[in-house]
Order: sequence, then C-alpha cells, then structure tokens
Amino acid sequence: MTENAGDAKVVTYVLELPFALPVPDDWQSAPLLPRTPGWEGWTGENFWALLEWPGRKEIPAHLMPGTQIRVRRVALRTALPLRAADEAFEDKIRPLLNRRERAVKRLFRFRADRGLRVMRSVVSLTTFVAPLDVPEDNLPETELEWLHIQFDRCLGDLNRFLTALGLSAADWRVGRLGAGQLPPLLPIIIDHVSPGDSPGRWPIHLLVSIRPDLPEPANADNPKPDPAWVAAGIVSGANKGVEPYLEFFGLLQDAWADSLLGEPSRCVIGLGTAVEVLVSTTIREGGARLGWSDEEIAKGSGAWLHEQVTKHLARLFGKKIDLKDESGVWGAWWSLAHGLRNVAVHDGRRIVLSDAVRAKEATTAVIREIRADLAADEKLAGLAKGLKIEFADDEHDYTWKLVQVMPWSIRRAEHAQRRLERLMP
Repeated sequence: MTENAGDAKVVTYVLELPFALPVPDDWQSAPLLPRTPGWEGWTGENFWALLEWPGRKEIPAHLMPGTQIRVRRVALRTALPLRAADEAFEDKIRPLLNRRERAVKRLFRFRADRGLRVMRSVVSLTTFVAPLDVPEDNLPETELEWLHIQFDRCLGDLNRFLTALGLSAADWRVGRLGAGQLPPLLPIIIDHVSPGDSPGRWPIHLLVSIRPDLPEPANADNPKPDPAWVAAGIVSGANKGVEPYLEFFGLLQDAWADSLLGEPSRCVIGLGTAVEVLVSTTIREGGARLGWSDEEIAKGSGAWLHEQVTKHLARLFGKKIDLKDESGVWGAWWSLAHGLRNVAVHDGRRIVLSDAVRAKEATTAVIREIRADLAADEKLAGLAKGLKIEFADDEHDYTWKLVQVMPWSIRRAEHAQRRLERLMP
C-alpha cells in the first residue's frame, strides 16, 4: 500500500449473493459503535462523509460507524429450472415422448438457452480502520492476511443482519450465508482517507480468490472416484450399524464451516455439541462391545458430560482422565474448548476467531486421543476405524490468493499522490 502512514483505511468487500434479499434497492445501514483509539482529529462530520449518505447527521464524538452494509439489486439471466436435469437425464425422458413432443422440446431448449431473467442482490461490506490498526509490514502476504481478518469480522456482521432480516421479514429462506454460498471471487476496494476526504480519491482495486471452487470448465476431467466411494462406504456402514459416527462428523463439519464464515461463537458451540455426541456414541458403542449391560450403557451415555468423561469413558479405556490437568489432552480441551462453549452459551458473549481456532486444535487433539485409545483395545479397534476421517487443513483449502490488482487504479493512486506532494509547500 502506497498511502501516507497517517491515512485511515476504508476497506470495501463486494459479495455476490445467490438470491435476492427482501430489501429495497440501494438500501444501506451502519450501526454506531464506541469509537476505537487512533481516530484523533476525526469529527462526526468526517465519518458521515465516509458513509456517503445523503443529507447531514451528527455522529457523537464518542461513536463511529461500524460495518456499513449496502445492498443493491440487479437483474441478470440464469438457467431455467430443471434445465440441467433435462440435459443430464435426457435418456430417461426421451423414450416417453412422441415425435411432436420431441420437436416442441427442441424448440423449448433453444429458447431456454437464452436464460431466465431473475433478481440477485449484491452486498458491499465497508469497514473503517484507524491508522494504528493497519499492519506496518508491507509484504503482500501480511496485507492479504490482514484483509482476510477484516473480512471475517465483516462477514460475521452480515450474517447477524441476515439472521435478523429473516426473522423480521418472516421469511425462513433468508439467513446467514453457508460455506457453499460464498462467491469464489471477492473484489476489494481500499481507500486511503484523511479527515475531510471522501472515499474514491485514491482507490486500489484487488480481486481475491477466497474459495477453490470456481465453476468447473465444460472440458474438465472427471473427478477421481475415491472420495465418492469412501462417502458411499461411510453411509453404507451407518445404515448397517457399523459406522456410528456419521452424526458426529456432520456436527463437526458444520462447526468447521462456521469458523470459515467468520462465526467463531457458532463454531465453539458446534464443537462442544460434536464432542458430546462423540463421547456418548463411544460409550454406547464401546460399552456394548465390552459386554456392559443395557442399564450401564444407558447410565453412561445419559450422564452429565463431566461424569461421562471422568467416570464412564475412563472406565471404557481403562485409564484415569483428569479434566483439571491442563497439561493433558482432555484437561486442555476442557479448560479451553469447553470453557469457550460455556462462555458463548451461558454468558452470551461473542468469541473471537483466534479463540475458535485454538478450540478447533484442542478438539482435534481429543478426537485423536479417543481414536488412539480405541485402537489400543482389540475389542474396540473396529470403532477406531470409524474415526479415521481427517478434516482438510483450512490453510490449504481456504487460503486467500491474489488474482488481480487493477494496474490503472494503482497508477492513478500514485499519480495523485505525486501531484499532491508537488502542490504542497
């Protein structure tokens, strides 16, 4: 970034949504939050100019805008419903049609290829960053990581708004964005402003890949069959009762997705639920393999989590589990991951993303500990095979990649900077 060291940053992320929100075109909102340090010299009028709203409104000296959410609606063409299904399974449909119906179908397909005009919403998320909060390291990797952190926070604000919008509009279809609903590409606009400036003077435009699943080219090779067969084997095992951990896998995967969506509170709550299901399932299935009575199994799987772990799971593995010993795997998980879960659930406090990452690491360690203990017992080794699935490393699958920097934007910013320096005495 080539701006002056004292400039504040106005960072805008542009998200294409796969649906239309029930809000008017060009609707925007920005909650007022306590002003953070580093905004010396900024007045309420200066902040109001950054929002680019019509009219004037006084912002108290102790407040500043939070994440600005702006929604615009656009009409574009997309495939007709069932167009892909008609193409994929034509061999099932064609024998049912006579000659006239086939001719009509060819005409319909020709028209269908022109697409159907539908409404979509595009959201811009703007955050205002004080000079003190910008990384001093100008390395591209550091700046990209910093932009990623800012986006996670903005996305969390957007998801909270979408949850509230679904409730207020009484529309269950509106809710927070799932992992598969984030666009693969994310345009970012970075403005460098001083008190009295408006955004748009020296912008830098970036295009970042935030997901590795751009639309697949039509001539792409078929995916390898291995993951599909593994998935089919897991489902088949669950249906036969030999793979009891499928429900746990689903809860764990949801928690992983929440952390990637900037929802750390949901992540730690989901991790806590997943581990409870894992412990109960292991006691139930393991107890049956060790010859426990139905009464013992019901008592163990239905006990409070602390008793489940320290008494029944410890009995299953034939060892002592001390949740107070934070140097051990179980104690570290209990104090960190379970503790954060209680803070989120019982105190209603928001969890920061860094804590959610640590909770994921502690949970992963517990899963591996259970798997190792199961594998160490000949009668329980079959359950260990059911826990062999490893989740993909976030850094591998979801690392941001810089796709493009608009050269004209950078040249314009540098040119404007040089002109300003020449005009100054």
